[in-house]
Amino acid sequence: MKGMRERLKSTVPAPVFEPASPVSSTRQIIGLIAGALVAVTRLRIWTQNTRDHALAECYLKLLFRLTRIT
Repeated sequence: MKGMRERLKSTVPAPVFEPASPVSSTRQIIGLIAGALVAVTRLRIWTQNTRDHALAECYLKLLFRLTRIT
């Protein structure tokens, strides 16, 4: 069993990590900034839609109460 384990061991050398090129680092940073801007924009749109929905709901409740009074 011991000999079998030795044969199953990987003979692939460990990967050598090279520093990223400045171009790829710049592209990665630009991608992160663009992704953050998209997320903020979506959040603002969602917040605005939620606010509009809540306002419409308040108006409907007020209208319902006013129609019940008269």
